[in-house]
Amino acid sequence: MTAVQPQLSRTALQNTLADFTTPLLYNHWYVACLKSDLTDRLMERTFLNRSVVMYRTAEGTPIALQNRCAHRSFPLSESWLEEDGIRCRYHGAKYNHSGEMTDVPCQDVCPQVKLRTYPLCEVGPLVWIWMGAAERIDWSRLPETPWMIPENGWELAAGSTSVDGNYLLMMENLMDLSHIPYLHRDTFNFPPSYARIPVQLETNGNQLRYFRTAIANYHRSGFFPSDLAAKFDGRLYDVSSGGEFVAPGMMFGHGEIRLRDGLPGEQVEYLSRIPHFVTPKTQHTSHYWFFHSRNFSLEDHEFTQRLAKVLEKGFSEDKTAIAWMQELQLSDGHSYREIHYGTDKPTVTMRRIVKRLADEEYGSTTASQQTDALSNNRVA
Repeated sequence: MTAVQPQLSRTALQNTLADFTTPLLYNHWYVACLKSDLTDRLMERTFLNRSVVMYRTAEGTPIALQNRCAHRSFPLSESWLEEDGIRCRYHGAKYNHSGEMTDVPCQDVCPQVKLRTYPLCEVGPLVWIWMGAAERIDWSRLPETPWMIPENGWELAAGSTSVDGNYLLMMENLMDLSHIPYLHRDTFNFPPSYARIPVQLETNGNQLRYFRTAIANYHRSGFFPSDLAAKFDGRLYDVSSGGEFVAPGMMFGHGEIRLRDGLPGEQVEYLSRIPHFVTPKTQHTSHYWFFHSRNFSLEDHEFTQRLAKVLEKGFSEDKTAIAWMQELQLSDGHSYREIHYGTDKPTVTMRRIVKRLADEEYGSTTASQQTDALSNNRVA
């Protein structure tokens, strides 16, 4: 497909919002893979236009290196993992776990070459990667996700997929709950009236929280086992459905019921956490992981399996919609002015935050210059 440069006619408001052309943000933590995915086998993943090879050492330490031999750009992910590093399958150059070239079989002198390395950190079931400048790494910004650990009293459903679209399209979709009654009409049991429920918004610096509360029959939404939902019929409870934008590529959804008329010894808080992690692969493609954690019906594993299938179907509908939108944005030459609905306040706020973060990261350098520079995989 040949991309046509979109002819955009934007309002002053839209000039303050990030979109699919906004350069990718490097100085943030992103999910690289599941902890269980990382083994003693070489694995290639592309993050933010950079090909990375990942593996575990014999001691279990996670490693991420630039996936390119300094000699002729052979992918190290297609090479051999040895006890103390990787040996290139093309001409036999050896790299240790720190990315340093330590052996060249065809000559006595080994060039002083060091590949780019990327910090990895394991938190719960996830492996996180820092793609930005080493001097900018901020360990305190790794998220705390106690509700993703079953030992903490949560039942977990999970899935992952790739997305043919810019990560902001996926983030906006996940934060825009007004589309649920329509795009997911045959998947999730949400009536059209859900889209008209007022959205409340709270901001804190570069984070924001948004939610709806006046939701009738929320316990019949399909996110509760049928036997539990039946027990809620006629009960008085407070409800909240929404999410929190934590950082680029990170959104934590939630669904909560708190009984007002709880009986002695009865559980009164029924909490669900639905974290989403979207890591840019390229400017126009993304990696996506989703989870659903709950603190109720912990032994109902059959419901967990059914819920996982429903979520997978629903998010596949999102994936298809995003692919359609990305295709149109790249190929359609019409000029257009993007409009906003009242329910778009969370997504518009999120896009404004991301635009501000991009301005801070790139400064006065043009987006195209910075994107080209950051995409360059030449040996350091």
